[in-house]
Amino acid sequence: MSTYIKNLFSEIHNNYDLMNGILSLGMDRKWRSAAAKLAMPNKKSFKLLDIACGTGEFAITLYNEAIKNGKDASITGIDFNSDMLKIGIEKIKMCNLPITLISGDALNIKFDSNVFDVVTSAFAMRDFDDLNKFAREVNRVLKKGGKITLMDMALPKAGFDKYLFKIYSKIMRIEGYFVDNNAYAFLVKSIMENDSNKVANIFKKNGFTNVKITVLKTGAAFVITGNKK
Repeated sequence: MSTYIKNLFSEIHNNYDLMNGILSLGMDRKWRSAAAKLAMPNKKSFKLLDIACGTGEFAITLYNEAIKNGKDASITGIDFNSDMLKIGIEKIKMCNLPITLISGDALNIKFDSNVFDVVTSAFAMRDFDDLNKFAREVNRVLKKGGKITLMDMALPKAGFDKYLFKIYSKIMRIEGYFVDNNAYAFLVKSIMENDSNKVANIFKKNGFTNVKITVLKTGAAFVITGNKK
């Protein structure tokens, strides 16, 4: 799966930000903003690792939220796709922001243990090969009491939202025909099959406490927060 995902995102990297907007009905910016607020720790200065950072959109949102709250954030993003990283690095250079994006694997994080105050990820977990391994790696690199803020999309659980999303998923597949049909089909399928409760339980089993699911506007996105024991 990892090889497939890497190749898929290399194929769509130039349209990835556009696709995120279309897949989320334009809500992705609001979702990132809401998740960034949840990610802020009760510290004036903190180190944050954004995993599967892609084109850097969430890292930028996190940095801006930290500045807004008068916090000093040292933000590093990792991603295993060089094409996505290239776009993110250029974007951050253009914005002149002190954010570092480097190559890295979510399931084999090349940082020492007990380094970060916060670990985040957005719109990526449903594509990881092994969520238990991911949770263990996140736990390892976090300091004791450190915070997770993990956002993804899933089929809404509420009746009306669920009904609307199923209709829109058919529209998304049609839209995908004009951009990248295989990529769209895969991403829509991965959203439909994702389960926030399953993800939350994996983190509970792997050394996290205060694990909470926050459903964001429209019900199609959720954020999992918690702390390392």
